[in-house]
Amino acid sequence: MKLININELATLLNLYNNKTGKLSTYTIRYWEKLSSKLKPSSLINGRRYYAEKEIKKFQLLVYLTKRQGLTLKSAIKIVNDKINSLDEYKLLSVKDSSVRDTLFKKTQKILLKINNLKKNGKKNTY
Repeated sequence: MKLININELATLLNLYNNKTGKLSTYTIRYWEKLSSKLKPSSLINGRRYYAEKEIKKFQLLVYLTKRQGLTLKSAIKIVNDKINSLDEYKLLSVKDSSVRDTLFKKTQKILLKINNLKKNGKKNTY
């Protein structure tokens, strides 16, 4: 079982401060305060070390917030509810096909209305 420290975890998660370019290890510590499930595997001489199980939880959190657009609170709730794999979460994704289909249908209705307005020669009176 290989353990990585907080700097290596921040690098793995691509957590960098946009202004300074330095690693944002404080983000990991902040997430740990918000959830009892996001903790280091061990503390050795006051340093945090993470095993594969914890790394996956943090990766899931980053995926949910950065890729899926969930709020931090919602993402932490999912991590706390023990959905521990990205594959499992993809099945429950906010961006699943039903949401895409609904948005596509609404977009089509709007485009139809715009085309009808153009066809009938009505002008906007803003």
